[in-house]
Amino acid sequence: MKRACLAAIVFFIFCTVTLTGGEELVGETESVEVIFSESIPKEAETDTNSIETTVDDSDEQNESVESEDNGRMAIFGLSWGMTPTEVKELGTRLKPEKKTDNLYIYSANSLPNNLKDTGSYTLVFSKDGKLVKIIMLSKKFINDIYGDQGRSRFEELALELSHKYQEISSIMETGIKAYDSEDEFYQCLAYPGCGLWVKKFRGENKDIFLQMNGIKKGEGYISITVEAVPEWDFAREAKDSIIVVDDADAL
Repeated sequence: MKRACLAAIVFFIFCTVTLTGGEELVGETESVEVIFSESIPKEAETDTNSIETTVDDSDEQNESVESEDNGRMAIFGLSWGMTPTEVKELGTRLKPEKKTDNLYIYSANSLPNNLKDTGSYTLVFSKDGKLVKIIMLSKKFINDIYGDQGRSRFEELALELSHKYQEISSIMETGIKAYDSEDEFYQCLAYPGCGLWVKKFRGENKDIFLQMNGIKKGEGYISITVEAVPEWDFAREAKDSIIVVDDADAL
């Protein structure tokens, strides 16, 4: 009974987190779900171990994860409220990916400050062109049958984030249903309701979701989703104003 209840909780949280990397996505923004959560790093065809030896972890973390909320500082060297033009002026190449009624979505391969195993980014701008959300996808972990590499990297990032932000919640559970063998770690995370590996942190002006994601057996990746508070909620709910009058006045 206890395990069944946990499975239901994990499935609910999985659905909530998967839609936007942290908060439920509703209304017209549902069409961008694939960009927010299901994108698999295209350039990540190499084992991340070869990446991690190139940069000192402590130095890289200090540069790429902001230590303080400085005004409207976001993360990865960006600030909330920046326009696409302002981001480009920092040397970032943005590629338009999708537009909804109230959101503009761009992709990028690098930002001013990057983690050593970054694969790609998604930047989300509000209807008025202000940065309100950042999603980082790491390079894939491959041939990581038991998830040891992924979990180790997840813990490194979680520790660094905990030094700078308040940890709000955490759930790290696999094998609730379907894939319950030790070598099915990533398969379980890819299967709704089987497991979830995520921590939520909060800063003065942002919510941060650190999540392990599964692709298939032995393959997965880490995502870091950062949402501007309170701008993200306003942005996703924004609608074009429609003036409604009496029939006699409209006709």
